[in-house]
Amino acid sequence: MKSAKNIKLLAVTVLVLIVLVSLLMLSAIYSSTSALPEENASPVMVYVYAIINLLLGVFFFVLIIKGLELKEKTKTIYVTENREEVNKDKEKNVEEEDTGKEAEELKAYFEETKSKVIPKRTTKIKSFTEKLLSNMANELDIVQGLFFIKEDKKDIYTIAGEYAYYSEDKPREFKTGETLSGQVAKNKKMVVVDNIPEGYITVLSGLGEGSPTVLVIVPLVENDETIGIIELASFKKFDDKKIKFLEFLSTSISEHLIKLKS
Repeated sequence: MKSAKNIKLLAVTVLVLIVLVSLLMLSAIYSSTSALPEENASPVMVYVYAIINLLLGVFFFVLIIKGLELKEKTKTIYVTENREEVNKDKEKNVEEEDTGKEAEELKAYFEETKSKVIPKRTTKIKSFTEKLLSNMANELDIVQGLFFIKEDKKDIYTIAGEYAYYSEDKPREFKTGETLSGQVAKNKKMVVVDNIPEGYITVLSGLGEGSPTVLVIVPLVENDETIGIIELASFKKFDDKKIKFLEFLSTSISEHLIKLKS
């Protein structure tokens, strides 16, 4: 900015000098020609030279000023673009910080809830599965739950634990690929079914019978093998937070189940 001002000042100074020189030339020419006889007083080329000199001075002055304006404009655009990039980087950093904080808070919540759900000091599979389902019911608004385990050296899943299951018929066992739970065991991916048919699941309580509207089937995977299936029924839809928690929790459940079976 300072150098631009200096150049402008120099240009103005040069222009003023050119104008003064041109005026002095014209004045000198006028004085010399007035003293000559009239027939010899026609220095047209000298006048033309003086005027051209003056016009060239103005032209170069304007050219210098326009060049400086263009340079300043380009510099402003460059600075503006840089500022926009800086602002974008700042916004990105803020978003990443917010995402990082949310992730940390979510992880802290998952760890705290997991400590409430995973049973402690249980050495038998039945007591572990039933206590686990009971704790999940308290934390996740579950009204009914079933825990199936894959039998060793057999492709069959049998019931290992129940929560709020009231029926004369024992929960049916299934193989990989059979029934919806068997498909979950095959695909190793959680399935959430909303708006399940009326009467598909019946829950008994002191208030009477009810039919849950949501069914969640969670695979327990260890070393790329489904070793168990958890079926959970609820009257409320599962939000993303609960779904992510179940995915997070399934890993710990699988690890505990392997220890209990060994």
